[in-house]
Amino acid sequence: MPYGNTIPTPYIQPQTGPMTQNVTPIQRQQQASIVGPLGFNEVSGIEGVRRYPLAPGATVPLKDSTSDLLFIKSCDMTGAPLPLRVIRMIDVTEEYQQNEGPVTRKEFNALSSSIGELKQMLEFLTSPDSKKEG
Repeated sequence: MPYGNTIPTPYIQPQTGPMTQNVTPIQRQQQASIVGPLGFNEVSGIEGVRRYPLAPGATVPLKDSTSDLLFIKSCDMTGAPLPLRVIRMIDVTEEYQQNEGPVTRKEFNALSSSIGELKQMLEFLTSPDSKKEG
C-alpha cells in the first residue's frame, strides 16, 4: 500500500498554461473582431456598434463597413457607456490641392513693394514730426 493520501481533494487545482486559461466572452469577441484597411475595427451599422463589447475605461474607434461613418465608443471606469460620437468621413483632397504653383518673381516684387509702402506710411505716422503737424 502506497504511503500518503490517495483521496482527491477539491482544494488542489490543476495547473493551467496560457493556452488553457479561461477566456471571457468579451475577450473572445475582441480577438475575433475584424480590422479594416485603416486599422479600425469594422462593424455593420449602428447595431454592430451597440453589440461591440468594451472593457471598463476603454475607448475604441469603430468603422461602419456599410457607410462612411466612424463611431467612437467609450465607457467610464465603472463600465457605464459614455455618449457615442459619430464622425462622417469625407474626401477633401480637392480643397488641399492647389494648381496655382509657386509664387512668381513678379508677384513677389509687387508684394514686397506694397509692404515697403506700408512701412513708409507707418514710419511717417509714428514720427515726431507728424505729431507737430497734426
